[in-house]
Amino acid sequence: MTFPDIRSERWTDNERNPIVGYFHGEKNRYAIGDPQILTPDDYDGKWHMFYHGFFDDYIPYLYHVVSDDGINWQFHKRWQLNVGPVYLFKDNGRFILYSSEVSWRAVKEEGKPKDCYGKGTAYIIRARVSTDLEEWSEPVDIIKPEYDWETTGPEACVRNPCMVRLPDGKYRLYYSGGSVLLKVCGYPEPYAIGYAESDSPLTGFVKREEPILLPDEGIPHRNFGCGGFKVFSWQDKYLALYNPIYIDNEDMPRSAIAAMISDDGIHFEEYPHNPIIAPAKEGWKKALVYQLDCVTYDGKVRLYYNARDEWLDGIERIGLSEISDPDLLIRKML
Repeated sequence: MTFPDIRSERWTDNERNPIVGYFHGEKNRYAIGDPQILTPDDYDGKWHMFYHGFFDDYIPYLYHVVSDDGINWQFHKRWQLNVGPVYLFKDNGRFILYSSEVSWRAVKEEGKPKDCYGKGTAYIIRARVSTDLEEWSEPVDIIKPEYDWETTGPEACVRNPCMVRLPDGKYRLYYSGGSVLLKVCGYPEPYAIGYAESDSPLTGFVKREEPILLPDEGIPHRNFGCGGFKVFSWQDKYLALYNPIYIDNEDMPRSAIAAMISDDGIHFEEYPHNPIIAPAKEGWKKALVYQLDCVTYDGKVRLYYNARDEWLDGIERIGLSEISDPDLLIRKML
């Protein structure tokens, strides 16, 4: 199998990292993440970033920030939407925001959360549509936890959506299912990766019954969970960039960004030089490196991702690493 040259030593961290923090103050255990990027060519000549965040009360928000250069970001707007990790998909002149919907906040009675999708269900995947990135439609349900692998662990969930358009015009939704508990952190992360397909981006998705990726004790950087999974095109292949979950030699939970390659988008082969972005010894990505978006613009491949500086009491922020190489073309499958 042929791989792109995306070894860890080729990536350069932006000198301003983390490039996105908190516009309204920060505290331990605050978290923002799963950035989604539009380049100046995608919409109105500006850079746009969408990401989710939660704070003291754990009520989730969707954020929209803008930039002239993709590095210096200004707060634009936020919505109190019940979202976790999101994915922004451009589809024939409209934008579809796929979200990991926090299901237990979907309905409230007398100020108390109500379980709407079955006991223990933490996330379902929903979608909202916009033509201007300002007003969003009411959400529609896309998929919910169903199979044993999606309900395993402390939380039953389907989350971390990634939508691609296949060469035959169909839509394939990659997603994470099930959960594993990071005991030191006190929260779960995704267990396995699966997908569902449809002729429409908003309805009729049929799942593959079995996952396409599971944890593997023989792979040090994926010995505990699979994290989130984003799929791009490189040459005529499917390139997955994901953040597998692992327990390190000191029995601490970790996450790093790794890569896989595939001819069909179903059977993936691990990149031999994984991981490509690992936790650092100190600083804003000391503990865990999480979910991402990747864009190619002006001869550079830019990888935006969030990371955590500590475990239980950590703070998550968003940073940027890039490779300057006009021949390294990694594209979204729109």
